[in-house]
Amino acid sequence: EEQRRFALHSLRDLGYLSSTLQEQAKTYAQQIVANWKEKGANGVDVTENVMFGVGNIIWQLVFGRILPFGDPKFKLASERTHKFFVDVFHPCVTFLEIFPQIAYFDPLFGYPIRRLKNTSDTNMGIIKKELDITEKSVNYDDEPRCYADAFLIEMKRREEKGEEMGNFNRQQLVLASLDMWSAGFETTVTTLRVAIHFLMSHPDVQRKMQKEIDEKIGQRQISLDDHKQLPYCMAAIQEVQRCGNIVELNFFRKTEQETVIGGHNIPAGTAILPQFPTVHIDPDNFERPDKLTFEIRILYSHILRLFLSRTTSQRGWRIRERLENYAFLTREESLSRGGTFKNGDLHLPHNFRSTLQLLESDSYSLTTQNSPRTISIYRTLQSENNRETVNYHLLTQNYMT
Repeated sequence: EEQRRFALHSLRDLGYLSSTLQEQAKTYAQQIVANWKEKGANGVDVTENVMFGVGNIIWQLVFGRILPFGDPKFKLASERTHKFFVDVFHPCVTFLEIFPQIAYFDPLFGYPIRRLKNTSDTNMGIIKKELDITEKSVNYDDEPRCYADAFLIEMKRREEKGEEMGNFNRQQLVLASLDMWSAGFETTVTTLRVAIHFLMSHPDVQRKMQKEIDEKIGQRQISLDDHKQLPYCMAAIQEVQRCGNIVELNFFRKTEQETVIGGHNIPAGTAILPQFPTVHIDPDNFERPDKLTFEIRILYSHILRLFLSRTTSQRGWRIRERLENYAFLTREESLSRGGTFKNGDLHLPHNFRSTLQLLESDSYSLTTQNSPRTISIYRTLQSENNRETVNYHLLTQNYMT
């Protein structure tokens, strides 16, 4: 609880959820499009560009510095984070906390627990090296530049005053920094990748989003405050998050006190596993739970406005993820306004094992055709029974010349 309060207080002082974070998201959205244009006829990894923008926002907030595009450290951190999430959702690892005896059977399942430990050790090594760089440049007499600065300054303050250190130690700083990076990075990047996939499949939705932005915002820059004027864009983002089940299995929680849910008495200290997708795909709530229903979602726009207008720091990284998704998807130079994805003649295969596996198997490249206003995205999708290549066209606006 002490660490949670400190983290929220520090992030708020650093401008978390402020206009500064919005401006950073807008800047990276512009840079992503600039990178695509600069490549010309050469292939572009769409995912790599998105990871660069999202990752650097978190990296700067936690460590106080920015990694240049293509930095090997950033690429390694991204790869290890993705591998961590793949390993952590293995059935053996998922239930290890409840049934620790599973560890004895690790060899029978191909050593998933050992792989997770190795991945975690690698991730912690990356974080420790980055914290060493931050610690060498921290000014203990000045305002903190990032979360790591704030933590180190608090440690020194307690030491000098002889106060109880509590959980303020080097190991806690490493773990907290790793949590912030892991939780904020992979979820946001995957959500944006899912959004690109859905936008490719729904050109009519793209046109409506673009029209709403043009009519309500015009040529000025979009800010988070504009969400009240963009009910369709907000509905589209929320619907993407509903259908894009990026975390197939949630994390375990524990009840703080005895409670009753659905007529069932739940004692205090009970381990629970809330599965939000069971609501998101419930046919009682959605006539076609597997289909994106953007129009129906607008009916709940007043709830979305209430949710965002009452944003509190307790919502943590989930709100930051929504803010980044909003800024990237509705930015003038970002995907929803910067161009239109046009589906080719082939139909997307529907028998994918899961959204996560679909994203793992995606291969993107982007090339510029003879016309400076036409960009093609070649997307190779791996399904269970076949492999097929789908050609999409991104018809860009005039400013892409």
